Amino acid sequence: VGDQQASLFGAGCYEKNDINCTMGTGTFLNINTGSQPVSASKGIYPLVGWTISSNTTYMLECGLHDVGTVLSVAQNLVALKKKQLFKYICKLISSKCASVLESADQRNVNMSSLIGLKAQTSKEHIVRAILESLAFQVRLLLDTVENHYGTDTEMFRACGGIARNDFILQLVSDLSRKIIKRLKHNECSSLGAAFFAGLYCGIWKNINEIKAIQAKGDTFIPKFPSATKYEMQYLNWKKAVYHPIVTANSV
Repeated sequence: VGDQQASLFGAGCYEKNDINCTMGTGTFLNINTGSQPVSASKGIYPLVGWTISSNTTYMLECGLHDVGTVLSVAQNLVALKKKQLFKYICKLISSKCASVLESADQRNVNMSSLIGLKAQTSKEHIVRAILESLAFQVRLLLDTVENHYGTDTEMFRACGGIARNDFILQLVSDLSRKIIKRLKHNECSSLGAAFFAGLYCGIWKNINEIKAIQAKGDTFIPKFPSATKYEMQYLNWKKAVYHPIVTANSV
């Protein structure tokens, strides 16, 4: 079974329009499109999700593949272990001295960029900006998928190592104005593969039996004062991502 198919299934996205965001070495947004595939566009592509009892479920996927590399840069800048990195940066420093640009549009071939550097910009500011850029990218992925697919959900699920960070998930919730349900089980791809195997072997008779044993995790609700504050930052980031200077091909 494919990685993201298993992740979507393991996250409990069994119904049409259910969305899961896997935030690990890459960030992938997947949406259950039900019994019909949807056309590809702008880095979004349809996949067969799974077939159970002759009923096939389709999905849409889009993603960013270099998130792990970007986090390694952040980790090296402050010489901290990954588990220490998030709490250290997010609680102690504001992010007014730098922005990190990465495009969620897979047609963009450029490397990451830093803008807004000042004399007082520290490595901690840069790392904070890197973490914020991850949240901005998830918002951009959500907007891209929902505009293409024509849906507007109030809630989506999140899993993966980066999703363990409360700061990033709360920021994504604020930016998207959506409720996020963080799954208790971090490795949804492995969990989904186990569920598929269990269904095949008869351990579970149907999806309803799997639903009954799935553990609930934390819920993040958008804080609208924060959403208003970050909305302008996101729009400026998005504008800069597609600026001609940033998007010019390197030679």
